[in-house]
Amino acid sequence: MTKTDLTLYEFSSQLLDATGSLRDTLGVVIGHGITQFQAQAADVLFYDAPARALRYMLGRGFKTGTFEKATRRAEILARPVVNDARARHVRDLHIFEEELMNTGWVQEGFVSYVGAPLICNDQVEGVLELFSRYELPVNSEWMRQLERTTEKAARALHVAIETRRIEQAQLGLTQNFDAMIAVMVHALELREQESTGHTERVAELTAQFARAYGFTEAEIVNVRRGALLHDIGKMGVPESVLHKPEALTEDEWALMRQHPEIAHDMLAPIEFLRPTLAIPYCHHEKWDGTGYPRGLKGEDIPLAARLFAVVDVWDALRSPRAYRQPWPDEKILKHIVDRGGRHFEQRLAEMFVKLVQAGKLQRQRPIGERDYSRNYTTQTINT
Repeated sequence: MTKTDLTLYEFSSQLLDATGSLRDTLGVVIGHGITQFQAQAADVLFYDAPARALRYMLGRGFKTGTFEKATRRAEILARPVVNDARARHVRDLHIFEEELMNTGWVQEGFVSYVGAPLICNDQVEGVLELFSRYELPVNSEWMRQLERTTEKAARALHVAIETRRIEQAQLGLTQNFDAMIAVMVHALELREQESTGHTERVAELTAQFARAYGFTEAEIVNVRRGALLHDIGKMGVPESVLHKPEALTEDEWALMRQHPEIAHDMLAPIEFLRPTLAIPYCHHEKWDGTGYPRGLKGEDIPLAARLFAVVDVWDALRSPRAYRQPWPDEKILKHIVDRGGRHFEQRLAEMFVKLVQAGKLQRQRPIGERDYSRNYTTQTINT
């Protein structure tokens, strides 16, 4: 293996390590351009074909950002590279002295320039630019090596750019999904005449409890969404039952107890909401098997639903109701521990109590306000 082959092999390995990360890939390409081709500075310009525009992406070795990011100098030097889809060597930049005068070129002191097209699938996707304050040692072998380098760089950048586009598209979808959830929850609150912010509070607190337990951030996203949607099944409960001021009859309780199954039927057909189903479907199950709708027992109840059940009772008892005042915290914590092994998993009940007593899960505003601070703090407690 020749020295050139070894250098290209190392370059390829570095590109492989950076796969998928646009900034890392750009850094590898620019770094290789400077060290391998004896340049003092380098950058990569992205070519936006629909707009026919050259856009600066990343550079290194420049004294100021004036010349590095100047649109005019990119048009003067790199535009022919794109138009001809071939490398361009300018031995002495003084021939463009008048055109470059107000771009910061004088301050940089560059003498030589080489622009090489980054071509993937027969399309120019960008330009690798090399600058030197001395004459670059350009010859036929130097240019062949640059061509082999840009072939590899173009493929890697194409992958990184497409990965970025996919990530941005997914982010847009995620934002749309969360907006849809917010609309659903708001509609439910209006229908339930709920004005205490219970849904948002239990969602945030359950997310914090899950983090303290050791859930990953990706898992916590679905935990929070599930908590927001925990009562969405009540959309299918008749308003005469939902708003009845008197005690419900057995038949009315039977209708009310259908809301977890209604939630399942509403959410299951929506692919991105399926991972959130554990809480809406199972938050009324109890550790001893006496809950509903399926009478699940013990660890057959999804963990997220077991966590939520504790939080839901905590918030409900701390909040005022038309028929009672909020309970004192110590009374609620005793109630939670006492219900361990029956309503709740004992271990989770005790963990939650420890977190609260240590001041690690706290609401920051008085009960009764519409919104509550999301500024909870947690730490993992081994139980």
